[in-house]
Amino acid sequence: MPRKGGKRPANTQMSEPAPKRFKSSYNKTITVLVGPEEDKFIVHKSTACDNSPFFKAACSQHWVEGQDKVVRLPDTTAKLFETFLHWAYTKDLKMEGVDDSTTADQPRTYDLGSVWGLANYLQTPALRNKVIDRLLQKFDAMPHTAVPRSALNHIWDLSPPDATIRRLLIDLHLTRMSRQMFEAFEDEWPQDLILAAARLHFASEEKRKMLRSPCFEERACYHEAEDGEGEEEGGAELAKAEVD
Repeated sequence: MPRKGGKRPANTQMSEPAPKRFKSSYNKTITVLVGPEEDKFIVHKSTACDNSPFFKAACSQHWVEGQDKVVRLPDTTAKLFETFLHWAYTKDLKMEGVDDSTTADQPRTYDLGSVWGLANYLQTPALRNKVIDRLLQKFDAMPHTAVPRSALNHIWDLSPPDATIRRLLIDLHLTRMSRQMFEAFEDEWPQDLILAAARLHFASEEKRKMLRSPCFEERACYHEAEDGEGEEEGGAELAKAEVD
């Protein structure tokens, strides 16, 4: 029986916070004009900004683009941008539309490099990592195939010297390229690939025996950090073979 005049016992149970009211993130759009012909894309602002620091900055009020809600990408193509958009909405890298000769099962290394280049421009490491995964899957299915020279030079034109895609392709190429192939096109190889080949040549026999072609199971060794995660190190490390 409650005491008269006593204080009401405190409720020891924590009340749950009221659920937040849903606010649609698809009610704002931006216009993206792609390529020299300025093909027009209407994109949800939240999707573009959540997947690309480039778009997040471009949509800022500090930029003219953010005030006008129009972003221009003159140096890419509509097909490449469609590939980025499909990935941004679904997280699926669909390669069929990038080039007429590219299929879902066997995307061209050249085209994968083009997607990596756009992802690099848009500052999207998650998509760059997805390209790394597809490259490894592709070369896992073709264990005796070297990286095409045209694709190598194309990717070198699009990537900075410390890009993990360069390290991957060097590691793949040096474990698959014949001496005859190397000498036949010695004037066409990227300089850092030639330097890696020289380091491998002078490495100890024991280290050369330990080297193997990268595979899909080791993909994390070539991934970049996403959202502040620490970058993993490792891989075939062909380019870093030391001289004894």
